[in-house]
Amino acid sequence: MPIYRLLLHKLLPSHFPVDAYPATAMIAVILLTLCFTPFAAADPLGHLCGVTGGGYTAVSTYGANLELLSAALRKNASSTPITLFTKGSVGVAPDTVYGVALCHGGDAATNASACADCVGAAFRDAQELCVLMKTARVLRETCILSYSSGSSHDFISYGSNAPESLLVLIGHDDIKPMPGPPPDTLSGQNASDVVESLLDETARMAAYTTARYATGRVEVNSTGALPAVIYSSAQCNPDMPPDDCRSCLHGIKNKFVETYPESISRQGAWAVAASCNFRYGTHLFYQGQPMYVRTTDSSGVVQTTTTTTNTTASSPAPVFVPTKIYKI
Repeated sequence: MPIYRLLLHKLLPSHFPVDAYPATAMIAVILLTLCFTPFAAADPLGHLCGVTGGGYTAVSTYGANLELLSAALRKNASSTPITLFTKGSVGVAPDTVYGVALCHGGDAATNASACADCVGAAFRDAQELCVLMKTARVLRETCILSYSSGSSHDFISYGSNAPESLLVLIGHDDIKPMPGPPPDTLSGQNASDVVESLLDETARMAAYTTARYATGRVEVNSTGALPAVIYSSAQCNPDMPPDDCRSCLHGIKNKFVETYPESISRQGAWAVAASCNFRYGTHLFYQGQPMYVRTTDSSGVVQTTTTTTNTTASSPAPVFVPTKIYKI
């Protein structure tokens, strides 16, 4: 009996007329298989390959070290429930591999186990998307992974924090530009001013919190020149000194604005470096209450409120769907 018929007899009920309806039986088996096959993890949102460092061969010391680093970071991520952050290195020069992984602070569903799973998926993404390249960065909905050779960046000493590369995503729902002048009633600022001010304040808060993470919201009492609400988040690797964190966030914001000046007035973007990242948009994308809130009353007077945590529950954040990706 052919092998496929043996499989049909094994998988289908004994009373099913396999020999009479072989095509129908085969379709039934395919459907059963699909029902018990787990879906693959969601695709990465964006990636950046080989900015520096060159490449390596499939069978090489560097490749072996990269596999060891992948296992180590995934294991470490599962054992850091507070920071959801890990970094490390494997090997000796010239085959040292440095890596860092950070899970997003604004998603209450991202526990240590989910963080480890995301890091593992990001490593697989990197090796599929950046084949045999020594440097790679992958952004997923719940984590960021970067790895590199020592000749390009070691992720261990942050130094001047001048970002060597930047991954910028423009969201699907945020592609429409915000109107420019006439200025809004919020201190007479236009869209770019409002966004930059919000990012600066969110970065300042992130730098001086233990988790190196902060969220913000600006509520605009406008006549329609700007969206009513703009949300923000800023995050650094938790082991960064406060001044280095703020410098990193300031650096990637400036690089983003200088390279794509028109993008800061878009309704949303996510800029990702190896050590820090910021995001803003007109749709709520984080969980919990914002740690920094700026509002204007009916007379145009600016009021600010700050807190130290954002643990209060709120609706789940929507999935980010990028439509434009810049690699700076």
